[in-house]
Amino acid sequence: MNRHPQRRIKEAKGRERRGRKSIVLMSALLFSMLAVLGGLTAAPKTTYACSCAFSSGSQEQLDFADLIFSGTVTERGKTLGERIGIGSSSDPVNYTFKVDQVWKGKGHTEEQISTYASTSSCGADFREGERYIVMAKHDGAKLTTSLCSGNVLYEVGTQPELLQKLGEANEPEPGVALGTQVQNHSWIAVLGMTLILVLIVGLVIRRRRARRRF
Repeated sequence: MNRHPQRRIKEAKGRERRGRKSIVLMSALLFSMLAVLGGLTAAPKTTYACSCAFSSGSQEQLDFADLIFSGTVTERGKTLGERIGIGSSSDPVNYTFKVDQVWKGKGHTEEQISTYASTSSCGADFREGERYIVMAKHDGAKLTTSLCSGNVLYEVGTQPELLQKLGEANEPEPGVALGTQVQNHSWIAVLGMTLILVLIVGLVIRRRRARRRF
């Protein structure tokens, strides 16, 4: 007659142990997700006035760049900080360009360039619909630029002095640069991880509620 209460007590302790393991698992998953998000955006940080090592229009800027092209800004992406309301001037932001000329490097008809969100952190100041001569540097699979790179506004009917140093331009290769595809797919990866985390947490909570009914 006393076996049933003892079994129930044993089962209750087992459920309690499993519940603790579930909490540990959820904490680990949440910590991992926060670490991933922390790699993409950070809490607001102290920023300093931008200071450039190269003078504007110098040969050093031309030599430092891996890709020099002219193109029109078609889109400014949002930083992750802007999406979730926790932004910093040093958050990376991506600009998409429709490229029309290339002077240095292998340029495509569509390029995506990463820079900092604010000029106070040496971010390039691009505006949608405007045409620029852009000097970019390879950083892994992506291209980056900054306020110090030597980018120049290239308005219709104007001939920036920089053109004299650049010489003859080439046509861009058709298609989208690989770095653009990689950066676009990174958002899919983050959203996928978030969805998986939500599903796991939901299943754990559902199982715990179901066990409490017995």
